Amino acid sequence: MSMRVYSGQLPLDALRTLLGQVWPGQTTFALVEKVDDLQVLGAQKDAMPDPANWPQGRAFGPNVEVRWEWRGAEYHVMLADATGSAPSDGLTQATEDWIGGVQPTHYYLWHKADMRMGRFLDTERLGISGRAMLDVAEYTDAAGVLRFHRYMGIRAEQLEEGDDEPI
Repeated sequence: MSMRVYSGQLPLDALRTLLGQVWPGQTTFALVEKVDDLQVLGAQKDAMPDPANWPQGRAFGPNVEVRWEWRGAEYHVMLADATGSAPSDGLTQATEDWIGGVQPTHYYLWHKADMRMGRFLDTERLGISGRAMLDVAEYTDAAGVLRFHRYMGIRAEQLEEGDDEPI
């Protein structure tokens, strides 16, 4: 899998344009946050996230991820593209020589009833019941050291018959 990573500083309008080119076509979910809120959005149910309302976030799908973070006058933006077809206007391509391999993995997201995080993450409204899992591609260098990761999707945990529902 060939992957390209781009980064740079973009003004709000340019970031909105980039997100508009990948949402919902190449991205299916977004995790967006601000000081007092965290939300998961789905491209089938939600409008494109507006960075003016969400100073930090990620819009992602199986092959593309756009990350942004407000830093002063502009947004620091990182685009990870496994297809070579995502728009990268205004961004600079990073070197590819650090990529040695890719390993798909997943991480469990906290259950919405678990308030230890102090925030409520509602994946049920997107049709994901039970425990949600975040699918991730981890990119390693030739020595096997993790160098980069990108989010690919969110799905419900698949319990085997006879398994108990996790707490």
